Amino acid sequence: MRETDATALLLNADFRPVSLFPLLVVSWQEAVRHLVRGRVAVAAGHGRWVRSPSMALRSPSVVALERYRKPREAVPFTPCNAFLRNRFTCQYYSCASTAWLSVRWRS
Repeated sequence: MRETDATALLLNADFRPVSLFPLLVVSWQEAVRHLVRGRVAVAAGHGRWVRSPSMALRSPSVVALERYRKPREAVPFTPCNAFLRNRFTCQYYSCASTAWLSVRWRS
């Protein structure tokens, strides 16, 4: 994996994911930026080091927010959330085969 491909998983202050689908990941540069500003704490790190003239630290792979971020009350109704709610089964035919199901995204 190249250094530019490294990402960090963003967790809430209670160490639960901020969003479940898709999981909220940020680039390692953004994770370091939030770490220096005191917005996150490192929960786990990659084996690589990030160095500057004044400090050196491990590249974060999992970071947790310092302040709790309240989750949404209502889940938005999207095709992807409907499939997650229904455990990827067809509600019309009640079959578990998802080979023919498709999610059409608006662009």
